[in-house]
Amino acid sequence: MKYEKVKEALKKISGTKMLVLGDVMLDEYIWGDVKRISPEAPVQVVEVNNENQRPGGAGNSAMNLVSLGCDVYLAGVVGDDKEGDILINLLKKSGINVKGLFIDKDRPTTQKTRVIAESQQVVRIDKEKRSYISAEKEKKLINYIADIIAHVDGILISDYLKGCLTSFLLKEVIKKANDRSLPVVVDPKGKDFTRYENVWLITPNREETEIASGIQIEKDDSIVKAGEFLLKTTKAKAVLITLGSKGMALVEPKKDPIFIPTKAKEVYDVSGAGDTVAAVVSASLASGSSFYDAASLANIAAGVVVGKIGTASPKKDEIIKMAYNDLKKEKRKFLDNSELFLLIKDLKSQGKKIVFTDGCFDILHAGHIELLKAGKQSGDILIVGIEIDESIANKKGKGRPFINLDQRIAIVSAIDYVDYVISFKREKLVDIIKLIKPDFIIKGSDSKDDLPISDEELSFLGGKYKFVDIIGDLSISMIAEKIRGNEREE
Repeated sequence: MKYEKVKEALKKISGTKMLVLGDVMLDEYIWGDVKRISPEAPVQVVEVNNENQRPGGAGNSAMNLVSLGCDVYLAGVVGDDKEGDILINLLKKSGINVKGLFIDKDRPTTQKTRVIAESQQVVRIDKEKRSYISAEKEKKLINYIADIIAHVDGILISDYLKGCLTSFLLKEVIKKANDRSLPVVVDPKGKDFTRYENVWLITPNREETEIASGIQIEKDDSIVKAGEFLLKTTKAKAVLITLGSKGMALVEPKKDPIFIPTKAKEVYDVSGAGDTVAAVVSASLASGSSFYDAASLANIAAGVVVGKIGTASPKKDEIIKMAYNDLKKEKRKFLDNSELFLLIKDLKSQGKKIVFTDGCFDILHAGHIELLKAGKQSGDILIVGIEIDESIANKKGKGRPFINLDQRIAIVSAIDYVDYVISFKREKLVDIIKLIKPDFIIKGSDSKDDLPISDEELSFLGGKYKFVDIIGDLSISMIAEKIRGNEREE
């Protein structure tokens, strides 16, 4: 997903109203150091130096949505206990609407306690009750959702099989959402995926996919086969299978599957990564994105959170930063203005000398190559501006350019001397030069009377002109005229 598209997608998500329904938990983290083995048993002794709590499960999904700028309503149950109070307070402090969280005196608040030492999880302790909620609590949740559904843009269902999501509750919620054409995304669990029939998207991981489909995932074809099975089982519009270090696979009916490679550099902790994927995908769909764009954005966000320890939410600037780092690693030369601006800023901070040249580059000839070679020799980074078709037609007349913009970009990008390519309208060229602030602008010596910006203005920007004597009598117009002459002779 291109950098600019990432920014646009995040902007669209901000302010989206989301309902999260599911198994809410309290994640507790005990941090310490291991320096010895217990004399009582062959186990490590963890010397505690810090403890904290965070919302987990559906609560973590809600936290992820808040970090994306969404307005979030959370529905589920908590116990009548200290852990439930802590969880509700944490959610409230984050700006999450918790009016849909109901107290259930018959069950404890689900709690997962993780002991972590030297950045490694030593043990996890679970406190929970997995039986389904009572009919009374089920009815309360259905009534709450019936009231709130008119005020949301999308629904995320987070199922951990802890008892909140009865089959009847799921059926009612999905029906109400479909009646309003609201996207419903499910982060599923268990073997019976018929519970999620008629949702928009499900986001199982590899293990969940294998359990629900009965298909062992080994190669790409088995991933596709499992995805198609789940599509048929759930009647969903799409299945997004998360594959850990291998990224994701998007499977849609009557379309070729799409494999999206992971963006993670290092993986410290995968807990909560599924919550992040489901959250980002659901918010993206609710704001109008396609399944592919939603999955691509979720893939970037997941790459952020697995680099953190514990359940975590990706911040928008972290997602943007990862997208920018991807841009720097790409071999793609053609950039838009915002991508170019970021790269220039980064390159200049490294002390790189930036060289710029511009032109039509219509029918490439030896003079162009001389110019580009001289440009590359004058600095570290050569940026080439290529004039768009409309501007050339206005300047050169009907029939020009001979080669359209996309083809001219492809040809110039293939030249080794060129580092980056940008397109421009003639009237916007000065703005691009001011954006780039090049150390040098390279022009042919025959162009001294047709400069895009004055010496004084360029000097003010910190740059200079360099002029190249082009050997031979070469110009596109002359070449074109010669071709026409030969055609007339024939």
